[in-house]
Amino acid sequence: VKDNCKISAKAGPAQSLWVDIFLEEGKLVRSNLKLAENLLSRGNYTTSWDGRDNLGKVVPDGAYVVKLKGEDGNYVGLKSSVETDITPPAVPELLNPEEGLIINNSRLTLSWSRVSEAEVYILQYSRDLGFTGAATMDDLKITFFSIPAFELLEGNWYWRVKAVDNAGNSSEYSSPFNFIIETELIHHQTTSS
Repeated sequence: VKDNCKISAKAGPAQSLWVDIFLEEGKLVRSNLKLAENLLSRGNYTTSWDGRDNLGKVVPDGAYVVKLKGEDGNYVGLKSSVETDITPPAVPELLNPEEGLIINNSRLTLSWSRVSEAEVYILQYSRDLGFTGAATMDDLKITFFSIPAFELLEGNWYWRVKAVDNAGNSSEYSSPFNFIIETELIHHQTTSS
């Protein structure tokens, strides 16, 4: 769970129900989250937890216990646990093209190391080291991206990648690498092929 945990329960209609969140060892973390009844489906209640404690601070990664209580303040015998995850994945390592490489063929493939926790990667490439107005490829599920080099302007380019895990945590961007496009060489190769 990251950012928001949806909690649902079934009970008799028109009940007043609350949820308390505890550390596994029993310490109360968040109290009195009110469950709202679904008006179209009586007896179905929902609420959500934003991963914050009673003081509004984000809780650390770990397992938490969810307990349901009724109007009398007593807990229902059933309890459930939730795992939170706010740890970002590792930063991918850029592999190809290497720093400062001159690209003189018609196809450019940017590749980077696989990060075991990554669900997707986000790639940016730009003429500007500050990545102002960078082209961004979101949701890449593979560790490479191919671009026809002749679609890029001649000169210096910079690229970087970050990893995103299945909880939505993202790594920092990798340190950028630079490559150089030489269009005369590319044009010569594509016309003589």
